[in-house]
Amino acid sequence: MNGSGLDVDVIFASSASAVRAAHSATRTIPIVAVDYTTDAIAEGYVENYARPGGNVTGVFLDAPGFSGKWFELLTTLVPGLAHISVLWDPGPGDTHLRAVRSVAQSLDIELQVLEVRTPGK
Repeated sequence: MNGSGLDVDVIFASSASAVRAAHSATRTIPIVAVDYTTDAIAEGYVENYARPGGNVTGVFLDAPGFSGKWFELLTTLVPGLAHISVLWDPGPGDTHLRAVRSVAQSLDIELQVLEVRTPGK
């Protein structure tokens, strides 16, 4: 037994809410996460990507730093790029949108943010 009442060696969490629940439940059982909408550093799941520390590992694809790389690639592919429309789902939060706005401002790119939602929400 491991103190959580569950006799498990590892937890596999496959969504933002599952990772949040697992992390809230234990700091000792290893958690393998697949989460495409959360910034693992901002949420406190890992200290940094080089040395995560703690009990959470896995795939997190909403690292705000990717925004800068996407915009750098776009400005390379489209010289003189001045305007970008961004489709944004507010459901997962605004971490990524804030990063996009910051990068766009630093590159002097005007953003048009268009909010999209899942039907029924």
